[in-house]
Amino acid sequence: MTATLNKFAARLAELQGSSLDFRFAEGPPPAIIIPARHVAVGEITIYDDGDELTIDIGRKHHTHVSCYNFDRYPESDRLDMVAQDAAEFVNDVMCDRICITIDFIGDRCVGSSHYYIEEEEKDDRGYGVLRGIDIGKSPGGRRSERFLWSGPIKPAGRTK
Repeated sequence: MTATLNKFAARLAELQGSSLDFRFAEGPPPAIIIPARHVAVGEITIYDDGDELTIDIGRKHHTHVSCYNFDRYPESDRLDMVAQDAAEFVNDVMCDRICITIDFIGDRCVGSSHYYIEEEEKDDRGYGVLRGIDIGKSPGGRRSERFLWSGPIKPAGRTK
């Protein structure tokens, strides 16, 4: 395992308060794979791309934590900062603090993103407010899906 992935795994285990359940893949690029909590979301894969860590959340969304985010710091500290930031992000995903959004026109994905759910934004089910975007189908063949690590967020009023 690479030094950056080792630092990532140690920090995530510290945040989680327990040992981390993951497997290592030699790559290329080398990666840590965290098993899925919910099959509809998929596993989290953290790739070591040398100067950044790329985080895949299932086949739904990915994001990058890059050394370029820390260019004002000494070069020798940058990968440590990347590992720490990536671990904090993955911990937030695993604690259902981050909502993953996927938007479609017809069957074509037109984008994905993520945002932090603030405690005061949670509804009576404990899910974050969805920023005025309807989940499910809407006019014009547009639809959106929302996910937490624990699973899909269903449209209001739907139980299935």
